Amino acid sequence: MENMPPYVVVEKHGHISGYMGEMWHILEDSLQLHSVVVKEEFRESQEMLKMGKGDVILQPTVITSEDVDSMDFTSAVGSIWYQMYVKAPEPQAYWNSYLTAWSPRLWMATAMTIVLLTAGLWVALNLEPRMQPEPTRGVVVKRRRQSYLHQRRYSTSLGSCFLSVLGSIGNAGLQAVPMSAAARVLVISILLFCMLMFNSYSAVLTSRLAVVGGSLPFSSLEEVANKGTHALCVRKMNYAYLQFKKTESSPELEPQWRQVVEKFPCAGIRTTEDIASVVCYDRVVLLETPPIMGNILSQRLTCRMAQIKGRYATAYMALQVRKKFPFTRLINSQIHRMHETGLLDYLNSHWVQQRPQQNDVQQDVQVSLSRVVVILVFYGSAVIISLIMLVVEIAYHRLGCTFL
Repeated sequence: MENMPPYVVVEKHGHISGYMGEMWHILEDSLQLHSVVVKEEFRESQEMLKMGKGDVILQPTVITSEDVDSMDFTSAVGSIWYQMYVKAPEPQAYWNSYLTAWSPRLWMATAMTIVLLTAGLWVALNLEPRMQPEPTRGVVVKRRRQSYLHQRRYSTSLGSCFLSVLGSIGNAGLQAVPMSAAARVLVISILLFCMLMFNSYSAVLTSRLAVVGGSLPFSSLEEVANKGTHALCVRKMNYAYLQFKKTESSPELEPQWRQVVEKFPCAGIRTTEDIASVVCYDRVVLLETPPIMGNILSQRLTCRMAQIKGRYATAYMALQVRKKFPFTRLINSQIHRMHETGLLDYLNSHWVQQRPQQNDVQQDVQVSLSRVVVILVFYGSAVIISLIMLVVEIAYHRLGCTFL
């Protein structure tokens, strides 16, 4: 056997634990067996079984046609599958975060609502003079007329109404002063709409700028071979590695997989320690079981890993035993009993499912100039255009006065 947490954990003084270690202790107690544990790599363990120097390989193994002729297998002790892991991309945000905070349809609906509110405000303010009483005699009436004329000094043009609506969006208030009840109700509606729009946009934009992250380079295992930009690290002599061969007995990988599996630093990957040594490499994809990868990620790493959705090489795992091992039938009987009593489910939940999670590496997220450079260019262009328009307007009025 070899150390492969959380399935097999070799502790001090040769004591073993983990999912299969605990299961083997139960088999020893129930069958009155006494075993001698020898720590060897998987290939050497198989050779020991073939030569009769060993009886059981205490390691999760998938039954393959290549090994069926040379050794036996016990009943299934659980299921296993592989998933892809890649170094998490660095947090980043883009200038278009200010535009993508809302969907295009929401931007269009908001623009149409602003146009509708502007038109409604313009109509309401321009119809108000018809509601005012005609001037008659009396001091009170004259004062009322003067107050009305004072309020009418506010511009009621379409452009001024549009600027009033935009000002309310920026929480600057509404410049228009309505005199009628209908116009006041419309103004209240404008202020409420703009307040909700401003707060919702600010909340979404703040969350997008604070919680940022890049996209993953792949969405499936086939894309790794098609793109060829990353190396694919998978332990040799395991079931997932066989998926990249034409046949299980073939000595070489298929050409499309050879270029990524045998690329540096994945060419010599054999053990879980080798997998742990290349975790934080750039442009590396790891194909490993979630329990083993979870144990690796529980260590203090200098990087963060991302899991790509999808399960690959799903199969049942068993124990390899030598041919004509006399206790194989008894071991299978006890395995069936542990399945029926839920004992294997308990060991699975204790060792496999409840694996420690990765310690996140603290990273400072700051607003950089690249995120706002387009906004600054937009504001700068607006200032320059307004100055050009001012110069043109001054020249036009001066020339107009000269011609007159």
